[in-house]
Amino acid sequence: MSSIDEKIARAQAAQSARPIFKDVTVSLDSQLADERAALLQQLGVLNQERQALVDAAKGTLTLAPDTAAMDKEANAVAAKIKKIDRLEQDSLVTIRVYRLKGDQWIDTVAGHPARGNSAIDRGVGYNVNTLTVAVLVTHGRIIDGDKEVTRTLDEWAVLTGLLAGGDFVRIVNAVFEINVLDAQKRTESLKNSFEAATASAKK
Repeated sequence: MSSIDEKIARAQAAQSARPIFKDVTVSLDSQLADERAALLQQLGVLNQERQALVDAAKGTLTLAPDTAAMDKEANAVAAKIKKIDRLEQDSLVTIRVYRLKGDQWIDTVAGHPARGNSAIDRGVGYNVNTLTVAVLVTHGRIIDGDKEVTRTLDEWAVLTGLLAGGDFVRIVNAVFEINVLDAQKRTESLKNSFEAATASAKK
């Protein structure tokens, strides 16, 4: 069993060599993102309706259902999605979020108390909007080719203000996952493995 000093030394070396981060690619054209989301939903509905027709005809003596009109509409929607994808490519930005140290995370959370009227805030224990932008200022980077670019608070506020709701939520989730959820999962997994090994050793 390693001593506490050995564990600390290994952890420091690992964090220095491999800082933990998550990358999130978002679109700065929220209108295109919203249009794409709506089209994807429409395509999903069409596919479900088509599958329902096909499933209903199975096991019967009726001819296969005529899905030509549905297929034509679905193809048209898919073509629109591809067109938006091409337009959206030029608006994509990759944001890299690094994990905070434990004391930094606690101090940051303390500075952004949860809003009482927000179920999301109450669930995580902090104001997800202001904390996320604060984390981006200190631990967020824009990936520009092979460079990582920092931004000021005002610049991050402008950038996040351009995002569709879904894209901003993905950044919110990345901040929560890398600073809270991943650590919880890792600790639980190690605990389960340790308990399993201990139980096996006692047999």
